[in-house]
Amino acid sequence: MCAVLLRSLSSSLSSAFLREKSELWKSRYKNEHDQERLGLGFQDALKKYGFVWLPLDLFDWTELQIRSDLIDKVTFTHNRLRGVFKDWRGQRVLDQKLECEKQLTKDYQNAIDQNDQRKYRHCISIFEQKIYAAFVRYLFNLRKRCYPGLEELSREERGGYHGLSADIARRLLDCEPNIILPRGSSLPKGIARATFHYENEWIPKINGLFQWNDGLERTWENAPYRRQAKVFYDIILKHEGIKAADLFKGNLGKHASKYLWIIPAWDQSTFAKYTKRSEYQGNCHRTRQRFQRMSEAERQRWIVARHLDADNGEVDADSVDLDDCSRWRLISKEEELDEVPHGIPPLMTEAMKWDANET
Repeated sequence: MCAVLLRSLSSSLSSAFLREKSELWKSRYKNEHDQERLGLGFQDALKKYGFVWLPLDLFDWTELQIRSDLIDKVTFTHNRLRGVFKDWRGQRVLDQKLECEKQLTKDYQNAIDQNDQRKYRHCISIFEQKIYAAFVRYLFNLRKRCYPGLEELSREERGGYHGLSADIARRLLDCEPNIILPRGSSLPKGIARATFHYENEWIPKINGLFQWNDGLERTWENAPYRRQAKVFYDIILKHEGIKAADLFKGNLGKHASKYLWIIPAWDQSTFAKYTKRSEYQGNCHRTRQRFQRMSEAERQRWIVARHLDADNGEVDADSVDLDDCSRWRLISKEEELDEVPHGIPPLMTEAMKWDANET
């Protein structure tokens, strides 16, 4: 309705030649694609009344909008105003995010000024949780066309607030995740791949998702979650200096292990790698056919870790000391995925609260 009134007002104030504007002048006309469209019919109104009226049967006057059954036959919903309103909505979201960031910074600064360690750790935890949730959302948006179970996840899970686990990956992919071992790891002489666990390699793989200035030139360097991490890094750098900022950056991968129990296999050029036919087992005709039948979800590669208990047993990720990363290991391809903690990771409660404030 607003678009109709604005177009009419614009034509009136500019003394436009209405005969050239079919959507205003005619009741029915055909556009350049030979499709029938409905107009305001000013021509008929001028002949009958000497001035124009908006057509009675084109609008739902109780709702002050174009009738829903006719909306596809008018052009007023497809004009340049749509882009203006879209830009305005986008700007509103950016303004809300900026206000959220300002409030977070203010709380963080107050914790420093008051020397309140509990509040300080709480603010740092919010910074981290927002980054981890943004990481999961980025992965889902990047690969959503090959995730058949994405819409079946809960709103909190799609928002990244439950992190990633084997259970979420199964429901996301609607199949078993393709667990792989990272390349570049040398096998000790005499130890078979089936029994070698690649001790401690989980640490650089999960750290690498959140690090920068580490000598790796990633094509996905400016992923949204990484930009957000740099924003929080700069905030800490400004208020506490380089030592505290580097500590925050160094802990991002370490503390992510609480929420991310499974991550996409990545390298410098690809954020979430797929298995290629040349890397699939064998090259016979049957193998090629089997590979061709694999969906994109089945081809995507994942890396999973477990925590090693000092007494030779496995412990749940909730109960581990996250600062002791020396005991995290990468699970081997031959081990059962069910041995990995695969339930729902801890909910990123604070990140969810702050992101809700943005929307």
